[in-house]
Amino acid sequence: MQTNTSCTLYNRYEKNNGVYYQKTVLKAVFWDGGQQGGERGRQGGTGKTQKKEETGRVFVPFFVFAGGRTYCKPKEWDALSDKSKCFTLRPGDYLVKGDCSGEYGPEHPIRYLAQEYDDVLTISTVSTRDFGSKEMQHWEIGGV
Repeated sequence: MQTNTSCTLYNRYEKNNGVYYQKTVLKAVFWDGGQQGGERGRQGGTGKTQKKEETGRVFVPFFVFAGGRTYCKPKEWDALSDKSKCFTLRPGDYLVKGDCSGEYGPEHPIRYLAQEYDDVLTISTVSTRDFGSKEMQHWEIGGV
């Protein structure tokens, strides 16, 4: 599988009545992002137009280097008491193009993510592509 960058994944979890985000840098992914869609014309007689949305796709190989962490399915990851050895891919979590240093939690909310970094995607879909050779197997992530 061809790759073009790394990305930083932020997995949401709750602890001690606070919301935290575990950061995992995923080395060697294929990031395909940019403007798609655009002005779509008037909507239902309201006189308003739909605005452009940032959308993108990220292809994460099954063999991705994740700093020693292994992939867990979302429900399995949620059930873990110690999440430090795993990562997951699920809607609502965040991806940022590149290796980011930011940490997010109650003291520094995730809403600052888009202010501090370019190329931020909120994951909306995750598809497992587990067919073909091991070199081609990957997760396809869609985001806004």
